[in-house]
Amino acid sequence: MTKGEEAKKGSWYNRASVQVARTVKTTLINRWMFLAVPILLIPFFIALYTVIDPPDLPGQWPEAFYTIGILIYLQILLLMFTLIYGTAMLNDEIRSRNIVYLFTRASRRFEVLLYKFVGTFISLFLLFSVSAVLTFFTFSLHTSTGNMWDHLPMLAALEGSLALGLLVYLALFSFIGVIFRWPLVAGLILSFFWEVFMVNIPLNISQLTIMYYIRSIFLSTHMVRVYSEGSKRAGLSGAMMVLLVLTAVFLAFSSAAISRKDVN
Repeated sequence: MTKGEEAKKGSWYNRASVQVARTVKTTLINRWMFLAVPILLIPFFIALYTVIDPPDLPGQWPEAFYTIGILIYLQILLLMFTLIYGTAMLNDEIRSRNIVYLFTRASRRFEVLLYKFVGTFISLFLLFSVSAVLTFFTFSLHTSTGNMWDHLPMLAALEGSLALGLLVYLALFSFIGVIFRWPLVAGLILSFFWEVFMVNIPLNISQLTIMYYIRSIFLSTHMVRVYSEGSKRAGLSGAMMVLLVLTAVFLAFSSAAISRKDVN
């Protein structure tokens, strides 16, 4: 490798690390975190309540964790946070005119999109992971539990579904944030009508939603399937492939849209 190639590679790495770190910092350290953190900890507070004042659970705590994983983490919190942060990823930069500064630097437009995408994903995955781990281990303190370590695959399955869900929905909503004047409205319609309503219809049309494949990741472990008997799901490898392909497609669409957008 020549000195010029080394310098170019080093320059790209420096740009990437600076932009990703900047996005992580601005995502995690802002006034909205005072509202975001308590919302993300709602499942933990529910689990804590079952330990402090144990109700008569219909089954062991893993069933409660499964229910919270599907209903709260995947169908509410995941969609809520990716909608807000995904649509704002580039849209806020455009409205504040900061995007002009970013685009006039050495980074290409696709690189700016990619850096902000990676930084936002890292930030949200960290927040969701902390919440899920706290919820899991708090639920495991319930007296109706068996061996906590035997149920770790449930936590791993939820973490995996959250990771892939963050990837695909951030990519989708970043695209919506670029092309729509009021992206939150369009995102809300897509999220809570199509993604939530349609995925819960016991018909094959549910397979046309992204949420169907995200839930399939969570339902991939045997102990989760015990509590989801009768629920339709895709195979693990197939679901992962669909979600990764959709992420790449939505990022490509976002890149094409931002490259044609007049930000001057």
